[in-house]
Amino acid sequence: MKNTSACTKALVCLMLAVLMGSASVVPAMAAVSRSSGKAPKYMYVHNPSPTSDTYLWSLPDDRSQVRATLYYGAAVRFQGYVDSNWVKVSVQELTGYIRARNLDYKPFALNNPPHRVFMRVTASAVNIRALPTSRADDILTSYPRGTRVELLGYSGGWYFVRKYDRNMNAGWLGFIDPRYLRYE
Repeated sequence: MKNTSACTKALVCLMLAVLMGSASVVPAMAAVSRSSGKAPKYMYVHNPSPTSDTYLWSLPDDRSQVRATLYYGAAVRFQGYVDSNWVKVSVQELTGYIRARNLDYKPFALNNPPHRVFMRVTASAVNIRALPTSRADDILTSYPRGTRVELLGYSGGWYFVRKYDRNMNAGWLGFIDPRYLRYE
């Protein structure tokens, strides 16, 4: 029933946007109509300009605090539509709001992304965390030296990364201390 409410709200917002001639600012909301009435589980950062950053705001207001900066292709967990301009999302356990125009329900093609940055772990082992903090209970896993990760964004001095295996299958998403990484 909760999903039905979110879907109804999203469709109403989309219809209003179409009627007002501003449907181009809400591409993320089209995901509901294309997915048999179900809201997406994940959405992906698709900036109007792939080399620009997208901010995760503390409130649905671009004058609120920036909680994280995300890059093109970063996956975020869909929490719900606020209105035709804002979507509530979470990045691991960090929750906030992103402008709807900067999200899409389809991931970018892994073999043809417009902007990707890869790094390697330089420490003997480094912890991957659910939140950008050094608290022990936020550790998800650890990576050994030489592990390749993709930089997806940053928050509070921590990098948000995704690991891939040899076949480019996505693995863990999490925050890592940038002192233990080097650019490829």
